[in-house]
Order: sequence, then structure tokens, then C-alpha cells
Amino acid sequence: MGVGFVYRYTAQRVIARPTAEVFGYLADATRQTEWVHGVSRCSWLGDGPAPGAVAEQTMTFLGKTRTVPMTVVEYQPERRVVFEKQEPMYIRFGFELEEDGGSTLVRYPVEMGLRGILGLLVRLVGHKEIDGDLTRIARRLETR
Repeated sequence: MGVGFVYRYTAQRVIARPTAEVFGYLADATRQTEWVHGVSRCSWLGDGPAPGAVAEQTMTFLGKTRTVPMTVVEYQPERRVVFEKQEPMYIRFGFELEEDGGSTLVRYPVEMGLRGILGLLVRLVGHKEIDGDLTRIARRLETR
């Protein structure tokens, strides 16, 4: 990774929707524009989602807009999907799902490799952003 600091945090929440529906939404990278701050476009390069599938994500980060590849590194239908990208920093994030009486328990582990001032900033507010992602996901799914 070649970073100065590795930040890890896991958000968790029960979403009042069936597991198959929640997984379908979370595994579809094109939906990230609905819940990831700064992402304006995300599209699959070829078929997705599947192990090894790549999506191209356009995002604005620290005032700069860039398009970066994001790879599906783990994929278990209705159970787990994990994405990884190297730019603008190393980030690995995913979702672990469990059926919970007609609802779905969602765990959202995030790992970021950081340097310098960015490491300090993420230590201060990273968990709030990650919790916010999961709140936006729940609102999208529960208001369908």
C-alpha cells in the first residue's frame, strides 16, 4: 500500500428490506452516485457485478475531478461484496449482509490508506462520513 496511516472503521445498520434487494442495490456500482459524496458517475466496464469486474468512477475529491477504476475483489451473492481502488488513495470497502427477520443487517467495513493531513482529517470525521453513507443507503431502500 505504501501509506503512512491505515484507517479502518465498520458501520452497521438494519435496513428494513429483504436481503436480495439490499444486496442487488449495494453490488451495483452504478448506484453509488446516490449515496457516495462526490461521485457523479459510475459505470461498469463490461459486465458487472462479479469477481474481478471493474467499474469506472468519476468523483470530485479535494476540489479535483477524476475518473478512476474500481474493482470487485470479493463477491458472494446476497452475502458479501467488496470493492477496491487505488486512487485518489487506497480504499477498500464492502458490505456484509445477514437476513434479519425480513430485514437485512448490513455491515459496511471501510479501510483507507492515508498520508499527511488527509490522515488527520479522516481520523476526525471518517466515521461520520461512513455512517452517513449507510444512512443514505437505508433511506434510498426503505422509501422505495
